Amino acid sequence: MLRERHEHLTPAIVAKRAELDVRTLERIEKGEGETTWNTARWIAEAIGVSMKEVSELEEALRREEEQEAQSEGRLVESEGVNDESADSAGGENP
Repeated sequence: MLRERHEHLTPAIVAKRAELDVRTLERIEKGEGETTWNTARWIAEAIGVSMKEVSELEEALRREEEQEAQSEGRLVESEGVNDESADSAGGENP
């Protein structure tokens, strides 16, 4: 996501600057597996962002995922309420 802000930085360029294999960088970008803070720092330096920016982005993504999960939970709850409403209004029971 951060690399996308710097379109001129291809995975090959970033990987070379961070002294990583391109496949490793691509796996990290896809969220596959875990990475170390050192690796994150090398990538951040390679694309010219601070670890503070990386941390802020990670926190924003975590909040977004939590909000999506809560929204999905509300949809399930509201669907349940709708089903109960239909039952009390003479709708068919499954």
